[in-house]
Amino acid sequence: MIYFEGLDTVIESIYLDDELGNKIGECSVFINPDNTKYLIGKTVIINSPIYPEAKIYELLENGNKVISRLECSIENVIFQPYILRISEKIQYSGKEVYDTEFNSKEILQDYCTIDPDTGTLYFPKLYNLPQYLLHDTSGNLTGLGWACQEVGINIKEDTVFKNMDILKLKKLILW
Repeated sequence: MIYFEGLDTVIESIYLDDELGNKIGECSVFINPDNTKYLIGKTVIINSPIYPEAKIYELLENGNKVISRLECSIENVIFQPYILRISEKIQYSGKEVYDTEFNSKEILQDYCTIDPDTGTLYFPKLYNLPQYLLHDTSGNLTGLGWACQEVGINIKEDTVFKNMDILKLKKLILW
């Protein structure tokens, strides 16, 4: 079970097809955790490019298994980038956000909907975001970049998984 702390955790729970929880003691996976001091022996996934390196070192010192979706030069951090595949649990919400200042809490509260029965996240198309929020210098997607790719914003062009919003709706394009 993944501890719920915000948009990054919702995205990762969909990618891993794992449940979210709100009790620290019941959760074994944490995504970009804010409070690292008391996390011991857990699995921590980093999917944000702005997560502080100091916290990663603290997590490792506390005996946590740290996995990064982005390239990381810190020893003992396991690199596991997102693998593109169609996930039916994240769908385009029909909303579009044109903002250069990203606030994940605002995006989750104002533009996303989670279906309580299916766990499907209805996610907006985000435009004008800085590229570093979407992928690292090697092109590995951040959590946000993976979600954008899933709803049809083509962050990665070197893949067959493009225009995924159209694929998921099973629309047909004729030229």
